[in-house]
Amino acid sequence: MRLTLRTMLAYLDDILDPEDAQQLGKKITESDFASDLVYRTLNSKRRTNLTAPRLDGTGIGSDPNSVAEYLDNTLDESRIPEFERICLESEMHLAEVASCHSILTKVMEESIEVKPQFRTSLIGLLEARHKKSDPVEEVPTQPERIQSQKTAEYLPSATHPLWRVLVILTFLTLVTIIGLRALGPLDETHRILGPLFQGPVESEDTDLDLNTGIDRSVREPLRPAAPTADQVGTDQRTDSPLSLTTPAGNGAVESIGNIVAGEFLADHQLLVAHSGNLSAVRRLVSAAPIVSGTTYLTFASYRPEISMRSGVRMMFVGASEFTIGQTATGQTEYQLHNGCLVLRAEEERPSMIALKIGDRQIDVYLGDRRSIFTAQVTSCSPITPNTGERVIQFHCGGIAQWRERGAPPVVEQANRTVPIIRAYTVIGSASAEVTAEETLPRWVTGDSQNAAMEQEAARSLTESLANDSDLRNGLRKAFESHRLLKVRVLAANGLLQLGDPNAILDTLNHEEYRSTWELSIQAIGRYVLRGTNERQQVSEALQTRVGDHAELYLSMLGFLKDEELHGDTGSAMIRGLESTVMLERVISFQRLKIITGKTHMYEPERSSQRQIVAIRRWQQLWSEKALRNTEPFTAVSYLIP
Repeated sequence: MRLTLRTMLAYLDDILDPEDAQQLGKKITESDFASDLVYRTLNSKRRTNLTAPRLDGTGIGSDPNSVAEYLDNTLDESRIPEFERICLESEMHLAEVASCHSILTKVMEESIEVKPQFRTSLIGLLEARHKKSDPVEEVPTQPERIQSQKTAEYLPSATHPLWRVLVILTFLTLVTIIGLRALGPLDETHRILGPLFQGPVESEDTDLDLNTGIDRSVREPLRPAAPTADQVGTDQRTDSPLSLTTPAGNGAVESIGNIVAGEFLADHQLLVAHSGNLSAVRRLVSAAPIVSGTTYLTFASYRPEISMRSGVRMMFVGASEFTIGQTATGQTEYQLHNGCLVLRAEEERPSMIALKIGDRQIDVYLGDRRSIFTAQVTSCSPITPNTGERVIQFHCGGIAQWRERGAPPVVEQANRTVPIIRAYTVIGSASAEVTAEETLPRWVTGDSQNAAMEQEAARSLTESLANDSDLRNGLRKAFESHRLLKVRVLAANGLLQLGDPNAILDTLNHEEYRSTWELSIQAIGRYVLRGTNERQQVSEALQTRVGDHAELYLSMLGFLKDEELHGDTGSAMIRGLESTVMLERVISFQRLKIITGKTHMYEPERSSQRQIVAIRRWQQLWSEKALRNTEPFTAVSYLIP
């Protein structure tokens, strides 16, 4: 079946035969232009602010008859190319054709029921009109004719004025609530409503908020200002640890004393929480509290944001993991285990936040809304291979600063006329290496070319999980049955973060996913380097697919020195190109491609027996000891999590 605009619309509305749908879906996956057109079509149908062509429009693109003839396959063949060109260039016409096709599909598949009352009323109106046009006959007085002249049920009836007043008051109330919520959380920290939450303290008894478990009577001391060159002060509150208990139903005592540090902003971004056990994770919804003693996970292509009580907004980018804890003094501390973090001030006043990144404990100061701080932590790099030391990179923009816990902050006198981003690269326990850059890391804003497609795929995955209370089960369903390939890959990445690498390994054994193989292998490699448990999970999953070669292919996923490429590991990667198992060929080739930057026209989805020439080139490269890492390590900020 040919891939045209009409057949693509039929594929999206799921009216093709299974065999044709599979064939067309494969063509869409292989074509970047077709994949982009699919996302454009779906996005244009959802845009409520997009205008529609005029009903009396003229020309092949604006005439409603042209759209009808095209969808009905009766448009003249010579006019079809011009019509499709207009649809591809105009979002308005593309949305019109796609929406009309969806409506017609629904009408054709579902039977239309006409109520007998509506049919009788319509016939009565027509007969009454004919009688009225004839001056000889009298006006009918039969009961059924009189009934036909009454207002139809589907027409709006007169509305009482009180209802209009009620609607206006409801609207104004909602606008007021939204405006107050935009100024901050609706608690004692709110600029306007804060005093309403802080009642007078009549005794030394605790004033416990039963919704959050927070003692409202505790007055938290302010942290003193940091001694900086710009006299940047802080207004960070210190959360006092609570030990509150309540009787359980069976007589036991359970803790309810978690400190609320902030709230999750929007649940269209995927964020999950657990208390140390990945088998029991829960997905957060909008305005869910962020509490201490909990670990939070986010996944690839997502950017969840958290509004902290200290006046700082936190955003986590891609596959990240962090925990809310406390310092020795009872101050709330945010520990970033892996991934990327962005901090911005929500208010003009200076603010401070305590972080633990890797093994380093630091304090971050944000002077105003223009200040920005980013952090990225990776488990391994070409300059720390297989040592277990983490590589951390900070970026400070504006008058943002950071310091080691207990040490005075260092302030660089930067040229204020030229925007300079201060970058600090830290390896293990070594001192920070400072450089000046003109821009923030690329992962902060993302790749503009792929950002729209990634956001659309992430939104589609979130929508598919909306009706499933079990997140893990919902991700499996999305991976197994969703019609969009990018959504299935995102679901596989999510399962990997939850400790199930089977789905993402399955993508390496199917030709359909070849455009995502390199990114999937990089994701598996980063996951393996996190720790022993993660490595064991991937090893067990590989063992069911490659048997005794599991550890060998697991070693290929990490960073390899040049001498390892010339030894047994490099030899095993070359032999993997001749394997009869696609997964072995994919891992071997993709790792060689990433390391050397070469392909030698090898295609892992094809049988090795048909690629003898390409395999011989790789064998010659290894025999000449020419396998080596071609791209030197520059900076962590260029690694996309």
